[in-house]
Amino acid sequence: MRKPGKITKSEIGLLAATAVFLALALAIHFSGNTERSQGSYSVRTWQAAEEPSQSPALIDINTADEETLQQLPGVGAVLAERIAADRAANGPFASLDDLTRVDGIGEKTVDALRPYATAGSAEQEAVHEDSGS
Repeated sequence: MRKPGKITKSEIGLLAATAVFLALALAIHFSGNTERSQGSYSVRTWQAAEEPSQSPALIDINTADEETLQQLPGVGAVLAERIAADRAANGPFASLDDLTRVDGIGEKTVDALRPYATAGSAEQEAVHEDSGS
């Protein structure tokens, strides 16, 4: 039986390995940062990239393939496949609002897609008809 307070060889080895690890970690931490050892440091902040002056090209839901549809926010492989299948079965979408006929797409999803998608010429013609042009 082991006497209380006596350290075994394996425990000594574990303590030595821990000490070496801590020494290496501290050496790595302080080796490349001479400013910190002098009591000063710098803070870098990141700013979001400026928005481009021109808006990106809209994705036409009536002509885009499944891979392109997946570039839209919230549209993965399954939803892209459903959009393409609905378009093939029921014809082109007259407007983005028609996307609600696709299983899994509701009004909130359509609203989220508006800055990034269009229903192409069908939607543009509807806008011109509404404005009387």
